[in-house]
Amino acid sequence: MTTAIASLIFLAAASTAPVSAPAKELGPKVEKACGVLVQKGDKSEYVAAPGLKVMGGPTQLAVPADKGQVIAVRCTRDTVVPTQGDGRVIVLARKPFMIEDAARLASLEIDKGQFRLRMLEGQLTAEEQKAVQARLGVFQQNLNAALAQAKAKAQPASALKPAVAPAPVKAPTKK
Repeated sequence: MTTAIASLIFLAAASTAPVSAPAKELGPKVEKACGVLVQKGDKSEYVAAPGLKVMGGPTQLAVPADKGQVIAVRCTRDTVVPTQGDGRVIVLARKPFMIEDAARLASLEIDKGQFRLRMLEGQLTAEEQKAVQARLGVFQQNLNAALAQAKAKAQPASALKPAVAPAPVKAPTKK
């Protein structure tokens, strides 16, 4: 329940008033195609999902369930540097988000509560590393804020009351 609330709050935070990234944006300009990686025995296979769009796509993310056991979302772009809104893939779909460009493949993930971009093929330039770190910082701040809001909303009203109710005070008896 708390995870679902955090997902919705993260979505709201990421789409309405996210913490801003640095002025120089190295993120993608073009998203060519998206699909999913599905588990096929002991291997994974890419399956195109023509209706799936992450960059500039709808606020809600619908990962196709009819493709098999989805293990990741994958998009091909002009760069592997994540853009605003990519963090929602992990939070809403609860799957890693793999970003591919012409020569590289990266996996955007949450590991032990922290966003990270793991390079599976190729390397980032020093300038891209700085841009990625800034973007991950934005994702992390939005996630932390969402989790704090979800925790606050998930507390039952009884949590605001003393754990042990004081014994009722009796009026003194007259003799």
